Amino acid sequence: MFVVPSAVAPAVHSATAGPLTPRHRADALVRLRDALGWDERRYVAAERSVLQAMAVRGEATAAQLAVDVPDLRGQIVVSPGKPYESRQRASTPVLGVLASEGRIRRGRPVGSWTSAQFRWTSARPLPEVPVAEAKTELARRYVAAF
Repeated sequence: MFVVPSAVAPAVHSATAGPLTPRHRADALVRLRDALGWDERRYVAAERSVLQAMAVRGEATAAQLAVDVPDLRGQIVVSPGKPYESRQRASTPVLGVLASEGRIRRGRPVGSWTSAQFRWTSARPLPEVPVAEAKTELARRYVAAF
């Protein structure tokens, strides 16, 4: 996670997350299809329900959103058969894509700053900056600072 001034956020997003967003969405769809039988329509409906729940709640943890959107409770096995096999809820890829697209943002942690459980909040999309322009801006700022 990075913290940047709000004026720099559009360039950071365009240079980093922006180009990867279509891949994040495609990967999430494949994972949810393979693990839970979701199709694109169900995925989009879950996203829509998450955004509606956010509009009502203002902010919410993934667990709170799973109460409002039951589809988010589905379990995905990550790295099956490996010694580090684990499970995660369907909320992880759904919220990750929404964040990558700039439609939600991770807010304050639940508990202390060391907590791994975060609240999510709705977000206004950042202005779009062409990728080359964004990378140039970040490089210019880096050289100026260092």
